[in-house]
Amino acid sequence: MVFSIINLGGGVCQSVTGSILLANCSLIFTPTVTQVYYAAAIMVEDFYSSTNTITPLSSTPVQFLIHTYNSPTGCSTLPTIIGPYPDQSCLDVKVGISFSFTVTAQIGCSGTTITDFISVSPIGMTKATSILTVSSTVYSINFNWIPTSIQIGSHVFCVAAIGTYNIQSNQVCYKFMVGLVASINSCPPTTTTQTTIAITNSTTSTNTGIESKILVCYSLMIE
Repeated sequence: MVFSIINLGGGVCQSVTGSILLANCSLIFTPTVTQVYYAAAIMVEDFYSSTNTITPLSSTPVQFLIHTYNSPTGCSTLPTIIGPYPDQSCLDVKVGISFSFTVTAQIGCSGTTITDFISVSPIGMTKATSILTVSSTVYSINFNWIPTSIQIGSHVFCVAAIGTYNIQSNQVCYKFMVGLVASINSCPPTTTTQTTIAITNSTTSTNTGIESKILVCYSLMIE
């Protein structure tokens, strides 16, 4: 009998030792090694009440990787998501009807660009293959979604922009409430509208520290 040795971990040997998981589900982690992947595993549980936390009603495991890289030397200012909606906006979408929106980001330092938009999206949502240049400091990308009948309910979408030197913006999240065409809207009444993009020149910040704080996990930077 012949056995073959397979690297099941793919070279991922680091764990998020010393990380802090806050009550709002934010994970704060200070990596110590650069150019490696850290493996993280979290168990998400819900309970009948805040006083009855012995036996969970359900448990869902969540695993993800954190990639670390060296701090950039030319820029320490994060890009910013500036549209189309404010963070934590609730949006009503209908089954079978195409819903499109454009996420826009502004660079953090002059002379840089937005190189990518990373997102956590509902099943079936598509992202354009190319980034649009709005101006020398503002970039955007289009998303489209046609919800199906089995997706009726609440869905979360989160996005962040990646700039030159792999600097990542803070993420912005929206909640989509999917309903039938004839159904009433599920989002609470608000005055939320798409943001009109104001294009301004960016300046280089003198800040030197960036906190590694994750809600939906992407690459982290080692200071």
